[in-house]
Amino acid sequence: MIRRFDRDVLAEHPDLVIWQVGANAVIDDDALRPDEQLIHSGIDRLQEAGIDVVLMDLQYAPEMLRHRDYQRMEDYIVAVGHERGVAVFRRFALMRHWIESGAFDMASMIRGPTSCT
Repeated sequence: MIRRFDRDVLAEHPDLVIWQVGANAVIDDDALRPDEQLIHSGIDRLQEAGIDVVLMDLQYAPEMLRHRDYQRMEDYIVAVGHERGVAVFRRFALMRHWIESGAFDMASMIRGPTSCT
């Protein structure tokens, strides 16, 4: 993802980037250490370009929950946001709340809205 920053992010000159991080590392069962370093590097590049950053954590979804490191990545994203003074949109917690409260069921939330014909 960092390799695409120049072309897909910096070239657009955004004022704000909401950066969803960590999902690929968790789903691919990668060692999280390199991703942790990449998150810091990405924040540095964005801030050096004068761009505000919001980190968005993982999606609360069956595929994510099947992998052993999802909680570690969740904790890490929050810790990096706190350490770096970067806001974190807690999507995982919000989605979990929606499921546990009955506001949504997992299948319809993951599938998304159906189209009307």
